[in-house]
Amino acid sequence: GTTPRSGCRRSSTQRSSMFLARSVNLARPVARRAVAARRFAGHDAAEAAAEMETWKKYSAAAVAVTGTFGLYIGYIETQHLAHPHEHEKLPYTHLKIRNKPYPWKCPDCNLLDSKCWAECKAALAAK
Repeated sequence: GTTPRSGCRRSSTQRSSMFLARSVNLARPVARRAVAARRFAGHDAAEAAAEMETWKKYSAAAVAVTGTFGLYIGYIETQHLAHPHEHEKLPYTHLKIRNKPYPWKCPDCNLLDSKCWAECKAALAAK
């Protein structure tokens, strides 16, 4: 029968012994059927082998198409990176808002802005 689960909690030992009993009970019929292979799709061995060969061909074709597409994208990206790009910084007013100076030697430079640091150090050395 069904019992409400609200008040009864089983210990981990009880749960593991119940799990072990269930798995042993489930394994008994499987052991008897292990001799005869199960064919869920209703194929015999020859049809299953033919179907497997068909899917091997589909998989090989998918790998070939994916590899070719990957090589094409790689070629396009290589061609794109081959010519120089000039990235000039546009003087947007919102890019360098400073409410208070940074706490290092060059208070107007971002931490990883090497160009600004070089200019600041050159200006400090010129003083």
